Amino acid sequence: MSQEHYYNSNSRLARRESTRLASTRDSDIHRLNNNNSNSNNNNHGTAIQPSSTISKRSSRISAARQSLTGATRISLTNPTSETVNRRKSTIGLTDLIQQSVARTNTRKSLIPTVTTTNPNSMTPIPSRTNKRTSSFGLNAMMQSQAQRDPRPLRDRNYQQNIQQEILHYLNASNFEHEMKHAISSKSLRNPTQRDFVLMFQFLMKEIDPSYRFVKSVELEVYSALKLIKYPYLETVSRSQISAVGGQNWPVFLGIIHYLVGCCTDLKAEMDMIDNLVDLGLDQEEDADEAEVEDEDDKIFAQNAMIFRDYLDSAYELFMNEEDDFDALQEEMSQRYAALVEDHKAKIQEFEKEGRDLLVKYQDAQKEMDTIEFLERKKTSLTDDLEKLRVYIASLTNRKQKWAEVLRKMKEEKTRVMNQIETFDKEKEEIFKSLENQGVSPTEIDQILIERERTSKAIDECVTIREEQLKLFNLKQTTAEQLYGQLQELLKSYNQSIYTISASVPEHDYTVFQLKLDNLLTSDRVGLKTDVLLPSERTQQIQTRTQEIQTQLKEKLRAVDEQTMTLQEQNELLWEKLGSLDDQMDQLEIRKQKLGTEIVILNDNLANDTTSYNAEIERYQQEIKDLETHLTNTMTISTENVNLIDKEYVLEKARMEREIRELQQSVNYNVMSLLQFKGGIEAHADSLMELVEEEMNLQVKEMESADL
Repeated sequence: MSQEHYYNSNSRLARRESTRLASTRDSDIHRLNNNNSNSNNNNHGTAIQPSSTISKRSSRISAARQSLTGATRISLTNPTSETVNRRKSTIGLTDLIQQSVARTNTRKSLIPTVTTTNPNSMTPIPSRTNKRTSSFGLNAMMQSQAQRDPRPLRDRNYQQNIQQEILHYLNASNFEHEMKHAISSKSLRNPTQRDFVLMFQFLMKEIDPSYRFVKSVELEVYSALKLIKYPYLETVSRSQISAVGGQNWPVFLGIIHYLVGCCTDLKAEMDMIDNLVDLGLDQEEDADEAEVEDEDDKIFAQNAMIFRDYLDSAYELFMNEEDDFDALQEEMSQRYAALVEDHKAKIQEFEKEGRDLLVKYQDAQKEMDTIEFLERKKTSLTDDLEKLRVYIASLTNRKQKWAEVLRKMKEEKTRVMNQIETFDKEKEEIFKSLENQGVSPTEIDQILIERERTSKAIDECVTIREEQLKLFNLKQTTAEQLYGQLQELLKSYNQSIYTISASVPEHDYTVFQLKLDNLLTSDRVGLKTDVLLPSERTQQIQTRTQEIQTQLKEKLRAVDEQTMTLQEQNELLWEKLGSLDDQMDQLEIRKQKLGTEIVILNDNLANDTTSYNAEIERYQQEIKDLETHLTNTMTISTENVNLIDKEYVLEKARMEREIRELQQSVNYNVMSLLQFKGGIEAHADSLMELVEEEMNLQVKEMESADL
């Protein structure tokens, strides 16, 4: 058995033993918390922990969690590196577990040693060593012998179920933000090679944050699965890893689902250990520091003391190679039962007091509801009366205005009738005048029709003239544009000839130049191409062009050879720059993580401030309501107001203290980020200087080699 496998087995054994020892404690505490929930909700006068106790407890819990996190997430590639960097200050639960693992390496097994002989060698192989056997190692050996995967990976329904589980876990673990890659249900149905590689790398990082991917995909995936003892490794071949899609995808989907299960189990173990640490940390303080001042701290201290006594006794039995913990569990259950009965009696007293206060509160609430109903009714009637008065006043004003409006309408009607009579008289006079002149109304209509027809003909002629003028202008503009383009083309051609002649000075570039006079004059309009550019000139230019082309090809061939040499040198430099870019990317990722943490801290600070202000306003409103309406229960109200005032002062002091602590934490993180940024910039400058020196050195070596 290798050192790596043995270390992982012992670490898992220690965590599994701690989990079993904490199982009874978790069930009893859960039942006790359910019984105490009602009393805690009714008891509004619960005192707040002193500031010294809160700060000490939070600091010790943070240190213990960091220690347990470092001890649990053991590197698969270098398991001994974590033990070197483990915290060496206070001896806590993590150190006891590690000491147990160290002692286990030297404990003698009570089972007699039996040896077997390998048929391929003459060296006897011990079937059992003198070390404590790890159940994890046995399970891994049994699973590695499995020849086929019993899971129905080809079944569509089973694939959909595990795809949903994988997608849910990746989204909950912030996969897209960490890997900078989008994931969806389509990615799990028809994945690409990149999708599988990124998911596999992410899950391996979740299992072991110190794991590094340095080999090719085929070798890295296979070696990683072999390292974590994947039970169905024989169903996977290296050739399949290079093409995970298509018919091979169900096998790799099962691998991803297996890794998700490992990550889920690991997180569950970490959460359980955090709860275990939270329960037992306060017992490591001195007697004067662990003094409690309110009922909640007393309950917590009693629970922690019972479990700590059980844990010490169980650990002592374990170190004495005894595995019977039934008596200790029975004793702990009896102590928890007695503590629960005591709390139940206190809860009944609190419930009785709460029921009495509830009856008094309901009586006062009924009286207050009656008064509020009468006030609302009075306000409604007052509003209706005011609206009625406004409506009556508006009707009175309308009545006075309508009399004036009717008078004006009658006057307007009289004026319009007089105008109609006047127009009729003028019409009769005009008809009489036309009859005296011998012109009938029919002739007048024909004259008007002829005039309208003539006007339309004139308008059509004007329209045709304008269209012809537009067409002429358009053709003239098009001709000018084409001539301008031709001039630009000739200018570009002559410029190119001049540029090429610089590289081929033995040829006279004036032979290739072209020049055209103004083609828009009247004497040159309509000339053909043969007149503007004779065929002899064209043949001469083609002959010279072929000669120049041959010479340029020879020069280009030499330039290409030099370019290939420089390109090879450039690729070497780019490879070095690529490795430096990878380091810069890693530093940038760490910088982004720190920025995200600062944003989260700022958001938490703003949310806490808002909630604390809302609680202060709520307490002030409760005090005001009690002083205004509960006159018949003045004695009880006075006591409640005093109690709320005390809670308000303590809560305000606690909020101010926490705000100061959060501000200090934010300032510290900002300073750390600035220092980190400065270090990165200094490191980047040094790297750039190193790259420049290396490039200059290589250039000098190349020049010396050429010479």
